[in-house]
Amino acid sequence: MNKTIQKTAAEIFADCKTGFRLKELKGGETAQILRLAGFEDCQPGDLVFITDPKKVAETVAKKPAGVVVNVKEAGLIPADAALAVFVSENAGVSYALMRQKYSDRDYTESGFGRIHPSAVIHESVKIPESTMIGPNVVIEQGAKIGEKCVLQANVVIEFEAEIGDGTVIQPGSIVGFQCKIGKNCLILPNSVIGSEGFGYSQDEDFNHYRIPQTGNVEIGERVTIGALNAIDRGTFGVTKFHDNVICDNICHTAHNCEIGEHSILLTGWKMAGSSKTGKRVIASGDTMVKDHVSICDDTIFVHRGGVITDITEKGMYAGSPTQPMREYVKNLSVYQKLGDLQKEIKELKKQLAALVPAATVKE
Repeated sequence: MNKTIQKTAAEIFADCKTGFRLKELKGGETAQILRLAGFEDCQPGDLVFITDPKKVAETVAKKPAGVVVNVKEAGLIPADAALAVFVSENAGVSYALMRQKYSDRDYTESGFGRIHPSAVIHESVKIPESTMIGPNVVIEQGAKIGEKCVLQANVVIEFEAEIGDGTVIQPGSIVGFQCKIGKNCLILPNSVIGSEGFGYSQDEDFNHYRIPQTGNVEIGERVTIGALNAIDRGTFGVTKFHDNVICDNICHTAHNCEIGEHSILLTGWKMAGSSKTGKRVIASGDTMVKDHVSICDDTIFVHRGGVITDITEKGMYAGSPTQPMREYVKNLSVYQKLGDLQKEIKELKKQLAALVPAATVKE
């Protein structure tokens, strides 16, 4: 549900002048802003974010109270338009930051108070006054919980785990023993940080012998871990997510892996043990990475990339096994013509058979 703001455009600009990538406010200083909205369903009183120049005229025609646009799109707004124009260096970033400020979820509105009476908290654990603990939360001995954290219902923090300031852990998630979560992270429901890594040995009769996984997981600052994630602890050392990583829902990262800063991992990401990515790696849905593989900075995987060898040159890769994008597109175009090529070959064989004895033409 969209929250009501009830501020003038000038007041909002003053609130967001620093750190929100806004350059200037053109006109409409006294316009009353009631809520933030997208261009699809905006109405009078709304502040609308536009990043597509094709949507400017359509949005202005709906007569919102104001718009947030990039410098380029600002020039497309008629001079006589009766609205406030917030000119941004990056309207997408301004959109995200202003949404966080004015219309994000307030986790203090649960109605349960600071610490729910059903929570089980070991006597050695100190809970800061600014932190909220929901129903049936379990916090084991030696755990450290930072300021302004929110642990929602049924969260489990195992012994000697550490949760940084401002981190929110949503219902049903588990942070394993001695694992560390940095500041201002968001862990969505039913994820396991520090699950048992998949380590087994076999004997001659193929009996399985579990190898205890006694390392940990370290999550940096401002990291988002989606719902239903499993991040395995290291066998001996660390599985590490560096700062500003975004990991989508339903992903698995195995033991002793390392994810570089500012990387984006989309749904279905799977990385086998002891592999690592560089910085700013983007993996589209269902990308899979073999064990002991290294991926360099600024690499992008699309079309269900299957990474089986080291990637040493930045760029875009696709397919399984992965190929540089140019090669993938070329090979894909050939693959799509295989049916036609097969028909042509059969026709050529028929023509050849008419010219030479049948015994010399093989199918």
